[in-house]
Amino acid sequence: MLSRRNVRIKVMHILYALRMNPDMNEGFALKRYENSIEKSFELLIFTMWQWLRIASYAEQDYAFRQNKFRPTPDDLAFRPILWQNESVQSLSNNQPFLEYVKKYKIPARSDADSNKQLYKAFAKTEEYRQYLKGEIPTLDILLQLFKFMLKHDIFLDILEEQYPTWEDDRSLLIGAGKKIIKALPLEPEDPFVANLYPSEEAVREFGESLLKKTTESEEDLQAHIYPLLENWDPKRVAAIDMILLKMGTCEFLHFETIPPKVSLNEYVDMAKTYSTDKSKEFVNGILDRLMKKLKEEGKMSKTGRGLLE
Repeated sequence: MLSRRNVRIKVMHILYALRMNPDMNEGFALKRYENSIEKSFELLIFTMWQWLRIASYAEQDYAFRQNKFRPTPDDLAFRPILWQNESVQSLSNNQPFLEYVKKYKIPARSDADSNKQLYKAFAKTEEYRQYLKGEIPTLDILLQLFKFMLKHDIFLDILEEQYPTWEDDRSLLIGAGKKIIKALPLEPEDPFVANLYPSEEAVREFGESLLKKTTESEEDLQAHIYPLLENWDPKRVAAIDMILLKMGTCEFLHFETIPPKVSLNEYVDMAKTYSTDKSKEFVNGILDRLMKKLKEEGKMSKTGRGLLE
């Protein structure tokens, strides 16, 4: 589920917290990092549960239409197929998924009124009307509902309240959510959703190592970076910029299987998103010069074809 870019962002946040809180020890920092990984997966489970709850309101819609004193032809023809279809029901009954729902205590944090409002808003769309007429396949409408909820202000407000840093995981949330929907229907014991939990390689072999090595070798990293700052006082460099420079330098020196240009491009892009207006050019200039310098000095050890090109 987690990409290396997403892991880098989480490490950046932890390093920033360490800078702001010098008393924070390495063990606490690692624990905080692990919690941030867990929160990303919890965010996915929370979103898919809300998706199910929105779909479930089709049954209430059906009951309301059937109990009208003067139902319209559309009311009489309506069936709660958004909820009563094999795909949705399979996720609703998937035990590995439900175990995580229980673990994170998600039902207690699910706002029924908000989900009802989201269903009513979605029910007004042309796509939903076409679906009820059999003009749109179930898979397409389920993906459309997922897309709809992630763009609606009501749901975005819920995410902001419960997961303040969810924007960092937006692309992963969308990708993983679509992956789950396209995999439906699932068997009751199918671990498909559970298997999306961040891998050991991404979380520990890369993320934890990056966090540890960046903190443990700070003086060495500074020794490589500071001479290239020229007229810049290191203390006046934006905090995020300096953190990104240290992380990039750490990857140059200690992560043999990551091409240096990949590292450079990732940290330049992160500077653009998370730091000042001029940070992109600043981080790019320093890391580019450092990359070339380390290559010339033979201090950058990379394994695999093309990793130093």
